[in-house]
Amino acid sequence: MKWSEPLNCWICGKHADTGEHKIKKSLLTYIYGKGPYKGDNSLSHFRKDENGRDFLKELQGPNAKQIKFPKNICSQCNNVKTQPFDFAYDAFYKYLIENKSIIDDGFIDFEKVFGSNWRFEQENLYKYFLKLLGCDLDAHHLPVPDDIVNCINGIGDYRLEVEFSINLDKYLFDPYFKGLIGTGDLSYLSKDIYSNDKNSYKWSIFFSYINIDLWFDWPRYSKNNFSFRIGNKSVDLFCFSPLDNEQRIEVYKKIYGGCS
Repeated sequence: MKWSEPLNCWICGKHADTGEHKIKKSLLTYIYGKGPYKGDNSLSHFRKDENGRDFLKELQGPNAKQIKFPKNICSQCNNVKTQPFDFAYDAFYKYLIENKSIIDDGFIDFEKVFGSNWRFEQENLYKYFLKLLGCDLDAHHLPVPDDIVNCINGIGDYRLEVEFSINLDKYLFDPYFKGLIGTGDLSYLSKDIYSNDKNSYKWSIFFSYINIDLWFDWPRYSKNNFSFRIGNKSVDLFCFSPLDNEQRIEVYKKIYGGCS
């Protein structure tokens, strides 16, 4: 999609002079180094073009414009107000990538991720997801719900549902798939559908073998125990395998040149 540059920060309303990374810079450098990504270290960035077709472009470095949102947030909000959210996400993804024991455990223990200050940092992590979703909505010229802005400012309700899951096929072929980082397609329902008075949104983030699903006011017919709730010391993990056995064998052949 081709984005135009909004004029104002969607958090505070001031002039927007920075663009948040859609794919986090620190995560890219954590896995791939500081760049530049050339030769044997070259990276490919897959995305949709403005007509919705798959588009491939080389990624030169972790600060490339193609992996940033348009300028829709001011430097004060991006570099000061929400910086603790970024730091919490940094600690979170590093822990998950480095501690594969979470798969056998079947849950994430936030005290192990953040230490004794886990309650405070857990909320910062939650607000990072709000920040990223808000940037994506604004970039698509969709209204950012007041509750997202209010929650970032410490006065809103926790209406965003967050779920963490493990892609077992990516885990099986690690480290081949370790470097896959990105976001899913944004889905939304207009406020007229289901007689809802507000828009509903669904989005996702992924890195390594971890999937993070975000649901804001999305109509869901059944609840489960995998939702991330502020104040809960742990959250259950859902494990899934998108490949069937034949597909898994084909992937194995392509990677290792043989059959198991």
